[in-house]
Amino acid sequence: MKSRGKLPKFIYVIPNYHNPGGYTLSLERRKHLIDLAVDFNIPIVEDNPYGELRYSGSKIPSIKSMDPDNRVIYMGTFSKVMTPGLRIGYVIGEEEFISKVNLLKQALDLSTNTLSEYIAYEYLKRDVMKKQIPKNIEIYTKKRDAMLTALSANFPSNSTWSKPDGGMFVWATVDPRIDTTKMLARSVRNGVAYISGVSFYPNAEKRNNMRINFSFPTVPEIHEGIKRLARTLDEESAEVIGATARAA
Repeated sequence: MKSRGKLPKFIYVIPNYHNPGGYTLSLERRKHLIDLAVDFNIPIVEDNPYGELRYSGSKIPSIKSMDPDNRVIYMGTFSKVMTPGLRIGYVIGEEEFISKVNLLKQALDLSTNTLSEYIAYEYLKRDVMKKQIPKNIEIYTKKRDAMLTALSANFPSNSTWSKPDGGMFVWATVDPRIDTTKMLARSVRNGVAYISGVSFYPNAEKRNNMRINFSFPTVPEIHEGIKRLARTLDEESAEVIGATARAA
């Protein structure tokens, strides 16, 4: 970037169980990000909404915990680890930066719902999160495993998908001839929905990806949903192949 005269303003990263990919940044790559931030003299925004939801693998230290000069801005949330209806998060960073964030927050929405803040406060004060998070992990682990099993049993052999150690999402890549955005309407008719991959790219270069969420449906619904999604892929593939043959 330096050679092209383009310098980054900051680094934004979801290091744990990335949305949408479900991937986790290794310790070595986290350290490398810190080196880059120091080299460019820029901050790192570490967004960690899913970090507490670890189902397998070893816990990796946060980038903030390795921060040598307080340049890492750390963000977390209660909505992913406690309950979706509690739309409240938190930021840890340098004092002057936090003061500016407070002013911006007030200008945007006149501050957060006070009742939600009191609920979050009581969650922490009474150690509710310490008791609840292990229960959530137990439930989500079963759902994650169910989805990975269902994908292995039903998806076409030319498909691939992430195997997340935590979080809520699986990232699937299907036949490159299939456009998952165009396929979505057919999938909804078959009773299952996903987020098409183009929603997560700054351009539309890759169109055969999808994000699948396993946190909400039950285990039986996951198995049935993946079967329906696999059937949708078969239908879409047959139509695309047929159209290609007719065009030839």
